[in-house]
Amino acid sequence: MSFYPVMLDLSGKDCLVVGGGRVALRKVTGLLRADALVTVIASHFNPHFSLLAKRITMVTRSFSETDIQKKYSLIIGATDTPAINTAISRKAAILGIPCNIVDQPELCSFIVPAIVNRGNITIAVSTNAASPRLSRYIKKKIADIIGTEYSQLASYMAEIRIRARSLLSDPQYRCLFWKELFDIDPMEFIQLYGWEKFCARTDQLINKFRQKQDIHE
Repeated sequence: MSFYPVMLDLSGKDCLVVGGGRVALRKVTGLLRADALVTVIASHFNPHFSLLAKRITMVTRSFSETDIQKKYSLIIGATDTPAINTAISRKAAILGIPCNIVDQPELCSFIVPAIVNRGNITIAVSTNAASPRLSRYIKKKIADIIGTEYSQLASYMAEIRIRARSLLSDPQYRCLFWKELFDIDPMEFIQLYGWEKFCARTDQLINKFRQKQDIHE
């Protein structure tokens, strides 16, 4: 089985999680990070759900197939009851709602990769459901390499992107600017010379290609 990698915008979208255990808690936390509106249905909840009670809708009762409604943009089943998981998957498929059943890829229309989050940077690792444990192993290795300093770099690059689009209106010179900026590893440069010199180098390159652009206009 092969899956197509994609990033979903769930901000302000209704999402449903069925299950109240530790795995469900982890899934809910991920959805909240994406600013989703989360409803959780379970007969019993892990005590740690109380920390999220003001941010989610908790429904304490058994699951019913009528809980699967078209208003949901995404559904996750995180129960240990095969019949419930199958019912969730079947009803979601009928309504055309993307559905993930934890640890049962045959019931999923999408799978959730192992994630490394560093601010605006999200790195996803998937083995196409072949080995979730291997995904977590690779995730840890990446997390050891990509530290929190990359979050600051991503925020800075977002600002530079806006400046570059404003000052370098010609796509050709904008492309040349980005190429030269990344010809030298940004993080290695910062570690060697510091943020101030990296920012100065960025400014110099923008000015360099802005002057070239002005000459050819």
